[in-house]
Amino acid sequence: MPGGQKAGKGCQLSKTVSHQTAGFSKLLRLTKASEYRQVFDSAYRSVDGSFLVLARENTLNIARLGLAISKKTLHSSVQRNRIKRLIRESFRQHQQELAGVDIVVMAQRRILQNSHYCLRNSMKKHWGKIVRCVKSC
Repeated sequence: MPGGQKAGKGCQLSKTVSHQTAGFSKLLRLTKASEYRQVFDSAYRSVDGSFLVLARENTLNIARLGLAISKKTLHSSVQRNRIKRLIRESFRQHQQELAGVDIVVMAQRRILQNSHYCLRNSMKKHWGKIVRCVKSC
């Protein structure tokens, strides 16, 4: 360490960054098959080359997210989990404006042809479409 200091018992390293956990609690998820079915049966659809997003108003005051990322679309579990993390993070960032909507996101076959940046922008566009249509229709 610089200055001859050793990180031992006498040296305290303090974390100055306050980190709030931005977990994906059970309240924010679609958990039951019946909840998914309601969205699949009557939903607004937003489609592009990367994602198919289905959305439907709910009676709650919160947005809930369901993910349907199949092995048929993304063979590797690493790829599926990466896409799920990207979707969840985007959902967390837009959660307030999506309040009162149940959403199911599905991956399209061409998703791997796009960069991480393109996928984030795609999700942002989908959230905007959902807010405009579901809330006003």
